[in-house]
Amino acid sequence: MAVKFSASGKVNLDIDTLFAKMTNPRIQEKMAFEFGSLKAECSASETPDGKVVVELYTEDPDKKSGGIKKAKLSFNWDRTSKVCNWSRSDLDMGDTVRVEGVSRLTAAGVGTTSYSDEGEIDIKIPIMGNMIAKKIAEAMERKFPEKCEFWSTKA
Repeated sequence: MAVKFSASGKVNLDIDTLFAKMTNPRIQEKMAFEFGSLKAECSASETPDGKVVVELYTEDPDKKSGGIKKAKLSFNWDRTSKVCNWSRSDLDMGDTVRVEGVSRLTAAGVGTTSYSDEGEIDIKIPIMGNMIAKKIAEAMERKFPEKCEFWSTKA
């Protein structure tokens, strides 16, 4: 059974500036490094229907094994609604781990944007999968203010 998560906060940027930063590959790479990635490579493209597709490949330290975890994050942004369907694939785990969600940007006054993220995590490992997913969901919710701070001050 998938574990759901949800978080929201304010970013001290107007919605168009924040959207431009969130779809900028160099800034996505900077954020990955800020949050502990050892390697980050990002690209962005626009589809004929106006969606902005951002793909970020990362290599992160695996604290348990001492090795490296490789991941792909895909962000499919609607330029008009400022809504993003996203997913994360752990490239070493195949379809054992599924993480996906929706991010939303909403104008919240002059120079401020409301940023929300909700989704679910499904880890197909008997007995332990749900416990691991719950810990990941809790960490994502706990670290969300740091993401808002990054977008406000470091992007």
